[in-house]
Amino acid sequence: MARFDPLKDLAGRFARPLFEAVLGAQNAPHQMWRFTAIAQSHLDAAWKWRVFQTKSKAKQTFKNALRQMANYDEFKFSMSSPQYYEWMKDRNPAIFRAVQDAVRGKHWELVGGMWVEPDLNLPDGESLVRQRLYGQRFYLNNFGRMSEVEWLPDTFGFCWTLPQILAKSGAKYFYTAKPVWNDTTRFPFSTFKWRGPDGSEVLVHISDLQAKGLLNMANYKKTNRLANFRSELVANYDTRPGDIQAGLSNDVIPEAAIVYGMGDGGAGPMTFEVEAVHQLYDAGLVEIGTAKEFFGKLEKHGERLPVWNDEMYLEFHRGCYTTQGWIKSANRKAEIAVRNAEITHTMNSLFGDPYPGEVIRENWRKLLFNQFHDILPGSSIPEVYEDARVDFEEFFSATHGLIRSGIESIGRRIHTVNEKLSDATPVIVFNTLSWKRTSTAFLRVEEEDIQVLDADGCPTNSKVIDLDGHRTLAFTAENVPDIGYKTYYLRKREPGTCAAPAIPTARPLEDGSIQLENELIRAVVDGETGWLVSLVDKTTGAETLAGPSNRLRLYRDDNIAYPAWNIEKRYRHREIEIGPPTSPPTIVDNGELGASVEIKRKIGEASEVSQLITLFPRRQMLIFTTNVNWQEKKAILKVDFDTAIKAERVVSEIPYGAISRPTHPRLPAQKARWELSAHKWIDLSDGTNGLSVLNQDKYGFSVFENKLSVTLLRAPKYPMPIVNAWGLPPASERPVYTDQGEHLIRYAAFPHAGDWRDAKVWRMGAEFSNTLMVVRAEHHPGALPREATALSCSSNSTYIGALKRPEDSPDTPTAKYHQVVVRLVEAEGAHDRVTLKFGPRMTITDSKETDLLEFSQKPIPDQKIGELSVPMKPFEIKTVKITLVETMKLDQ
Repeated sequence: MARFDPLKDLAGRFARPLFEAVLGAQNAPHQMWRFTAIAQSHLDAAWKWRVFQTKSKAKQTFKNALRQMANYDEFKFSMSSPQYYEWMKDRNPAIFRAVQDAVRGKHWELVGGMWVEPDLNLPDGESLVRQRLYGQRFYLNNFGRMSEVEWLPDTFGFCWTLPQILAKSGAKYFYTAKPVWNDTTRFPFSTFKWRGPDGSEVLVHISDLQAKGLLNMANYKKTNRLANFRSELVANYDTRPGDIQAGLSNDVIPEAAIVYGMGDGGAGPMTFEVEAVHQLYDAGLVEIGTAKEFFGKLEKHGERLPVWNDEMYLEFHRGCYTTQGWIKSANRKAEIAVRNAEITHTMNSLFGDPYPGEVIRENWRKLLFNQFHDILPGSSIPEVYEDARVDFEEFFSATHGLIRSGIESIGRRIHTVNEKLSDATPVIVFNTLSWKRTSTAFLRVEEEDIQVLDADGCPTNSKVIDLDGHRTLAFTAENVPDIGYKTYYLRKREPGTCAAPAIPTARPLEDGSIQLENELIRAVVDGETGWLVSLVDKTTGAETLAGPSNRLRLYRDDNIAYPAWNIEKRYRHREIEIGPPTSPPTIVDNGELGASVEIKRKIGEASEVSQLITLFPRRQMLIFTTNVNWQEKKAILKVDFDTAIKAERVVSEIPYGAISRPTHPRLPAQKARWELSAHKWIDLSDGTNGLSVLNQDKYGFSVFENKLSVTLLRAPKYPMPIVNAWGLPPASERPVYTDQGEHLIRYAAFPHAGDWRDAKVWRMGAEFSNTLMVVRAEHHPGALPREATALSCSSNSTYIGALKRPEDSPDTPTAKYHQVVVRLVEAEGAHDRVTLKFGPRMTITDSKETDLLEFSQKPIPDQKIGELSVPMKPFEIKTVKITLVETMKLDQ
């Protein structure tokens, strides 16, 4: 093909700075860079346009790449996101077949391996596993190969557990560009090994070397250095910058990648970009290659590469932990719902029922798509969230239907006949967590004056309440077996034959405050301010608060450049005062199910807050149910806990793990982490006592010394759409600010003895988000007992993250042998040993450890028939494929 003049037309305007940068870099004293040009075109799944436009953009991007291959013999193209390939397969099969040919011809490189390029702080651990499971298997099934390069150039920070998830799902390498966006410090390395808390490692390269980036090779040179000879450099956010520099040699890694191609909206690389790069190639200044080929060059430096042993925090986009609170809530609920659907139907499949595998996978993929790094973080236009709401409505309709049919099917097999309670209605409570638990269960009812009895006829705490506009029976379900069930009975309320359960109390104090107390904790709410002023752990007598807590704080948050993404750094200096409650705190419930205090107040310009502070029987936590009518603009709402815990570190949950961060940041990179991400729990402990804050759908928090603050809501401006965005209403009809309207927010304070491990805070966090499931039944005989564990997990610090059918197994059982996949997760950073044993009817006969993709099977030693003993390393994620045999027939 005829070449363009490098100084004319678009190619020239792009080529000139590219030539100057490359030549300048090559002519720098004592340095000879070896450049590899990697063609790509970053395409956001949705952002400033809607999803249906992305499908068109994907088609254009794929067609353009194929056209460049036809015009340039040396051209190679790298593309991520199996979701986009599936769109081509379904909507544009001719393009898809051409891509398959290009992959076979080694001109098209499959990169990524996650279903989309997701956020990596907000999805839970199993979601990240499924991103890889469904993405890599799509590649394998359609192209005969998987990707060894995870490709996430634009994701807003990276959880510490990601190296293990990548390494156990076919990835050796990881590329990103986002850390170069840091607003405070420069990430210390460009090429390094990233080590997870379990010890897994992947080779990482960070760069944004396009035309502009190439003009600043001096910075790249500083961060692309080898460690001192015969000396391992391992660093994290606690490592002083001087120590990092001392551990690096003057030996610069000469390899550098020019990652080129129009991005965000896809459509690249454009011809002028390809032409410019090929002129550099013709001049012998760059090589044309793939991401894997480039990493192969980096890999040769092996043992001298520095090691990063921490999360990769993005010093930017801190507001994305909170913006668009509704979708973060929907995401948490969806992750729990699809897991519950999967577990209940896996249990049923052992009884011979067909497994709805494709329906479950379809809903997983719908959830995974909406975890894309501009959808779930809240940084898209309003119409993207209209589309996401439709997706979640369809998702919940399907998964709740699956859950209902699953537990009803199990219920029909349970022997519910109880001669002592023949006049009562059986109800079956299901627990999908892998430990025995006591918690409040909920069942919609028509009756009013009813009570709940256990199988012996003893009453448990219960009350009919209004929940989300429905008459609901709430009751305490005690010691419900792990991944199992327990049968209770309903009947008209009458005096019980057993001792009455303990009842929490709420009572006014002489100073006007209100005290809430049960057998485990005692709390005091100030009568004037409504703030929590005392929280005592009665098991130790320790006061866990040092000052007013559960204190709402409102701040002006007026970030101009990236309002949906970023929190204004000095927001704490712009506090908006919150006045006293509109009326004194009031005791609104003091019954056998719990005691509650209600507090109402106005905040800001036009917002209202109504909060219930509730203490349940036998629960060592104080629960805050907060209804907010949020009408603020450019504001941020937080809730503070001024604790009495003098902790050096704050520990919080991250996807399939936990992370410890300093409470007294001293180093620049520590101070830059002034807004942090967490999942279901955050904990401050001094080794003797501690206080955890649990949540149901919040992800952002901050901590300074003994003060812990959870970010509840933001109200930034929406991003503006691109000029040619499709399917948008007139500008006058589009909302300007996010998160306006009603929000239901639940969090809890959990005082405890010891540290987070001693208190099993990770279990408390899971219980707070994952409610028990309840279904009515009839009196009927059955082969299953009234109470049973389907799968017991005896361990000290390990839990079951997933229980599912293998991806390669048929959905319809064909023999008496069954296979299941169990995902084990060590939660405390300790060595552990897990004993797995299935309940009635099934016996373990064989087991294999697999990777996260359910490949690479290897035997588990020291097995016994009937049970399985599995060793676990600290923070290990282990997948086990188990073969079961029926030991008794079950009457269907």
